[in-house]
Amino acid sequence: MTNDKISIVIPCYNGENFLNDCIKSILKQTVKPNEIILIDDGSTDDSLKIAKKYQIKIVSHKVNRGLAEARNTGIKSTNSEIIIFIDVDCVADKNLIKNIIENYTSEKIAGVGGIGVEVNSNGSANKYRSLHGIQGQGKHRKFVECLFGLCFSFRKKVLQEVGLFDHNFRTNGEDIDIGFRITKKGYRLIYDPQIKVLHLRDDKNLNSYRKSVYNYFYYGSLAHLKNKNKANRWLIKAIIRIFFKYFKNMVEDLKNLRFDIFHINILLIKEEIISALRVYKFYNKKYNK
Repeated sequence: MTNDKISIVIPCYNGENFLNDCIKSILKQTVKPNEIILIDDGSTDDSLKIAKKYQIKIVSHKVNRGLAEARNTGIKSTNSEIIIFIDVDCVADKNLIKNIIENYTSEKIAGVGGIGVEVNSNGSANKYRSLHGIQGQGKHRKFVECLFGLCFSFRKKVLQEVGLFDHNFRTNGEDIDIGFRITKKGYRLIYDPQIKVLHLRDDKNLNSYRKSVYNYFYYGSLAHLKNKNKANRWLIKAIIRIFFKYFKNMVEDLKNLRFDIFHINILLIKEEIISALRVYKFYNKKYNK
């Protein structure tokens, strides 16, 4: 596969604090993309002004339409065979494109993605996320059902085949949903930890992180329910997984004397259980009548 068949799409909503670093990391790739496309999703900060300093393609939404729609606009704005999505608050490893390309070894492989390495550890929320909130699926390359949206790629024709991203997932869960829909078609997705981005998100307080955990779990759970359609069984398993995950985190924190973040586990158990119950109720009301 040659680089003239590859486009980078950056969905951006008020990303002025990260955009320069994100674009510069793409310009420094060992394998250059055919084009870089910034989707300005109704930003009200200086994101658009910053983007115009670079020789990249810019497509703007007049109002904020959400992450899924920003991704869809990117898909419609390119003719490339492979589309790589990188979140605006990420800095790409210099070999990201190279490592992605090497995984597209057959037509059955519809998507390839990697891991986000957390950069900020200042403050309890950032420290907790850097230890327990890594967006990755282990240390080994493998086939998976879905990929993390901060750095993933797909064949454009497969995205078109499944109907693009679901616009109902405005902030989270669109990555899980598209993964399930693609693998149900018989295609394969590859997770490769050699594909890396540095995630620059900075939760300056615990409430910010709690909100992000709630939203991630809510919309991720909705994607599971929408595609698996086994709500009662899902709810029981979800609650068991919540307690198991945070019990494991608590043991690890105690073992390493991380008393400053131990209490966060208790708070997040509450957030995820509330999220699970609410999404279960919403799903049964809207989809499982």
